[in-house]
Amino acid sequence: MAGRRIRDTVKAALVGAGVTEVELAAISNAYAQYMTTKEEYLTQNYEGASTLFGPNQLAAVQQELARVAASVADASVPLDVGPTPLQLDRKSLITLQTGVVLDSTPLLRSFSYVRTQPSSSYVVGTVASAVFAGAHPKNALTLVSSFCDVQKLGPSGSFTAVLTDAHWDLRYHWERYLIAESKNTCEWNIRKGGRTSVSGTYRFVHRGYSKNLQGVLTAYEGTSNTFAVTA
Repeated sequence: MAGRRIRDTVKAALVGAGVTEVELAAISNAYAQYMTTKEEYLTQNYEGASTLFGPNQLAAVQQELARVAASVADASVPLDVGPTPLQLDRKSLITLQTGVVLDSTPLLRSFSYVRTQPSSSYVVGTVASAVFAGAHPKNALTLVSSFCDVQKLGPSGSFTAVLTDAHWDLRYHWERYLIAESKNTCEWNIRKGGRTSVSGTYRFVHRGYSKNLQGVLTAYEGTSNTFAVTA
């Protein structure tokens, strides 16, 4: 409904220029997130709660788009440039987040060590999990594309990633253990497949970067035992 009202507003401003159809492309770079009507906002469902600038956000957008559209239709209509957005220097920002001083492993173990292996088999509707030693994920937020993968064994004998931590059913949890050790948990909520069966042989893969006292980051990757999934 918000999109319809925006199109109607812009169309009304451009009708004198012969515009009969207005197409709205949502390419706002996520600046505004959701945008609801005032009526929808007042019900405070999910979208209303995610309308960042309040119940009158849509009306404000309509007002400004009408102003811009009027200037597009008639170049003699003045259009102020408006204020320049504040440019923030990330280095000047104050953060309350502490840095990672050191990562350590369990005695005589590596960062790829699996603290808790998955069970040998699972059925659809259960949760498979594995716990890795690993390190603090803060070391690798921009270096690792996925902290947890679920890989499936193919007919050729090789494993292929079928889920990453971007998937809804695969959850990644981190917790500090003792002083500088970590517990990195991968959990897969096994649901019935849509077009294909989920039955097969799988394994978890966890990856990250560890930090030593000199601040040097070292990549690691851990792989769990395989487990079977049956329908």
